[in-house]
Amino acid sequence: MSVDKKRSIEDECHAFNVEWTVKYYFTKVGNKAACLLCPESVAVVKEYNLKRRNQTKRANFGRNFTNEKRKRKCQD
Repeated sequence: MSVDKKRSIEDECHAFNVEWTVKYYFTKVGNKAACLLCPESVAVVKEYNLKRRNQTKRANFGRNFTNEKRKRKCQD
């Protein structure tokens, strides 16, 4: 008999990608991704989670922004 080990978040080695800051308005704080627009965070740092949260909470925000405007908004 083999005992299956349960997967954990730490075992999956998710890494924050710097491009996601401009694309989804998130930054890395500790082990989590924190939203730059509100005080919420995402526990599991995966692009799918950031993209989904950005689409549900901020569907219209920044839709017409150019890349330069997005970068300026992230720095503000």
